[in-house]
Amino acid sequence: MLDTIKKEKFSRKTIYLLAQMERMSVDVLSNFYSIAGFTPGIRSWLSFFSKFALSLGVLFIVSGIIFFFAYNWHDLHRFAKLAIVSFLLISSAAITLFSDLQKLHAKLSLVAAAFFTGCLLAVFGQIYQTGANAYDLFLNWAILITGIVLISNFKPLWFLWLVLINTSIVLFAGQLLRNWINPYAIISLSVVNATALYIYEYSFLKKKILFESRWLPRILGFAVVTSLTIAGITGILSDFDKSGYLICLLLSFISYAGIIFFYSRKIYDLSTIAASFVCISAVIFSAFKKAIRYDAAVIFIIGGFLIIGLTVSSVFILMHINESWKRKIYEKP
Repeated sequence: MLDTIKKEKFSRKTIYLLAQMERMSVDVLSNFYSIAGFTPGIRSWLSFFSKFALSLGVLFIVSGIIFFFAYNWHDLHRFAKLAIVSFLLISSAAITLFSDLQKLHAKLSLVAAAFFTGCLLAVFGQIYQTGANAYDLFLNWAILITGIVLISNFKPLWFLWLVLINTSIVLFAGQLLRNWINPYAIISLSVVNATALYIYEYSFLKKKILFESRWLPRILGFAVVTSLTIAGITGILSDFDKSGYLICLLLSFISYAGIIFFYSRKIYDLSTIAASFVCISAVIFSAFKKAIRYDAAVIFIIGGFLIIGLTVSSVFILMHINESWKRKIYEKP
């Protein structure tokens, strides 16, 4: 039996359901968890702490360099400032160049190089007072590290790149459009994040990767629904003084439907579906508050029952989706 187990590959979902069945011995269940990586051994713990310490060290080095410039800014000559950052950038790139790109230290060196690129742009802008807007810094930063991101195939770097793009759009809306919650900026944010989410999930389904970390697509899905929800609620409370808010509200319901359908049929992920239900509840409550013209006490009482009803309904739907997943597993030959 154990030899048969060792030859198989199990997903997290399958192992969880097998554990819920309670029809296997403790030894067999322990082997399931060991094979899937749920029960790490001493080597796994040592590897984890080694990677964690290395990542933390790189983070502290980058942070230390930034604080070094902040503290000694007026005491350093401009050539010294540029030379220090350039040396660190070249050193980080050189470590990666003469290392195996699949190794963690090489990828962390690329992360450091990406951060030093932004630091170099900031130092250059402060020295020569280029007068560029803040969004220019983040946009140029994202453009310059695009090549690093593509060759690294490292999720933290992809996350940094997407954060820079999102920050550029938000700062553009706040500085030039004079509206931090500009509907068309929100639409741009949702398009960028939804496109990244689609590419990631398509690749995930294509490669059929097992035990893959799901933190990045969950963040992207959360970013899509929350940005559109915020814009939709703003439109509801402002009587849709801008047509873009109505578009955001319609896109938000399309995104809810798409996420619920996709993550209940293609990839099983309750967390992203739950985030969509929270956003739906927020939109419904905002519409209720705008429609009801009673005093605050009445809104508080009726709204409280409305929130309870929406929460209970969401829980029942999530339980139904979870049960349907189990039935699909049991029906498989």
